[in-house]
Amino acid sequence: MPIRPELRIFYRGSAWKAVRRRILERAGGEFDAKGKYLGGAKCEQCGVPDRQRTWRNGGWWLNVVTGMAHDSRGKQRCAGSEFLPLRSVRIVLTVAHLNHVAGDDRDENLKALCQWCHLHFDAEHHRETRSKRKDAARPLFCILTQSTIGKRDRSARTRQDLYEIEAQGRGKTSILHFDAEHHRETRSKRKDAARPLLASSPEEWADRFCDFVKRGMSAQQSVIEAGALPEPPAGTRG
Repeated sequence: MPIRPELRIFYRGSAWKAVRRRILERAGGEFDAKGKYLGGAKCEQCGVPDRQRTWRNGGWWLNVVTGMAHDSRGKQRCAGSEFLPLRSVRIVLTVAHLNHVAGDDRDENLKALCQWCHLHFDAEHHRETRSKRKDAARPLFCILTQSTIGKRDRSARTRQDLYEIEAQGRGKTSILHFDAEHHRETRSKRKDAARPLLASSPEEWADRFCDFVKRGMSAQQSVIEAGALPEPPAGTRG
């Protein structure tokens, strides 16, 4: 996951290495005598093993050992012959802060997550910070939306109310301020609508995936009838 420059200080040094080791060991990871991570940990959300290459379809993943497909909560859902893989992915576990506060390294606030689970968990937080950073990069917009408006302006709910505000001499600044939060929300909604993976909850994603599998069965009929899936590429062990 990319880390903003101002937050990188929290992910360096011996203190963070000790925190990372503690969480990975809790997830089943192993370390040698020198403290080098040897693998073995599993995502604490979906259960996918670290440093393994597996077939994924969103939060769902295929256990190449047992031949069973698991959902984003780690539950077995169907046999591998019924699983519709999209791509082969090498799993890399990272340590996530559940309250999105870097430096809050309490065990109950940390979780070892794979790439998909980490991004899905942070989706709402990313939407908020993305909007704030974009607005901060537009100084004219910020100047116009920093004007103070009275209680009467905040209670405006109709276009006629806005016309009255404009007539009182507050003009475009108040109208922009009135619409600023609405613009941020609709902008995020439009972007998320184009990214159904991030916009859906784990339960919604499971339902969408099941529908997707049903609709794609005809296209994958030859694979299903053969009862086999393509083998992962060579060098699958991390």
